[in-house]
Amino acid sequence: MECRICEHPTRLFFKGYYDFYQCLSCKSVQRHPSTYPSLQEEKKRYEQHNNDVNDLNYQQFVKPIVNE
Repeated sequence: MECRICEHPTRLFFKGYYDFYQCLSCKSVQRHPSTYPSLQEEKKRYEQHNNDVNDLNYQQFVKPIVNE
């Protein structure tokens, strides 16, 4: 599999319910795209999220990208 970030080769990193691959160059870890949810499945899951700006858990989740 080719890294989706830098397009370098990857190697099997973890074998389990989903296999994860690690890039030999940038070290990112990713699943094989064939295991990604369909657009419909992804939308259904996203619609279950409660992204309330007053929720402390949500604030902690987004803190790394908001404070950059």
